[in-house]
Amino acid sequence: MNRKEYSSNGTIKTTAMITAQKVVPAYNRYYERIKAFAQQRPKKTIVAMLLFATLNFLLMVYVVNSRPATSLIPKNIESAIMKSNQRKSSGAPFSISNYMKITKLKDSLDYLIKLPSLTKSDSLLFIRICDEYSKLDPAFSKQVKEAIHKKNNPNHENDNH
Repeated sequence: MNRKEYSSNGTIKTTAMITAQKVVPAYNRYYERIKAFAQQRPKKTIVAMLLFATLNFLLMVYVVNSRPATSLIPKNIESAIMKSNQRKSSGAPFSISNYMKITKLKDSLDYLIKLPSLTKSDSLLFIRICDEYSKLDPAFSKQVKEAIHKKNNPNHENDNH
């Protein structure tokens, strides 16, 4: 049950209020020590804060890149999808450097799409973009060829000769 006490002005104090009043002096003691240290040594405090933030960032990058990327699709659904659709594109593995490269490649492709007509240098740029993406994802060239084949032959979905 809640223990009740009465303060000097007649209000009721509950157990939570009593506990909070006991904890505050201990908290204030540590707070005052840290505050005094920070005021006496501001440069060391700033360096410590920056070092702490940098180490946290480096630890985060290490942890994210040390483990392989987990699938966003649960295993039981993933196996059902693989059975129904036998060809599964692995794509480029996720990492910060691959993400940056793919973003740059996508920006270049967006630039090429917006052009009214392609010049010889634009065509060469497209070939270089495809080469760079093929380095990231080896199955990319095969997918492009299949897409071109489907576009050119819409009636022949399965060539079983």
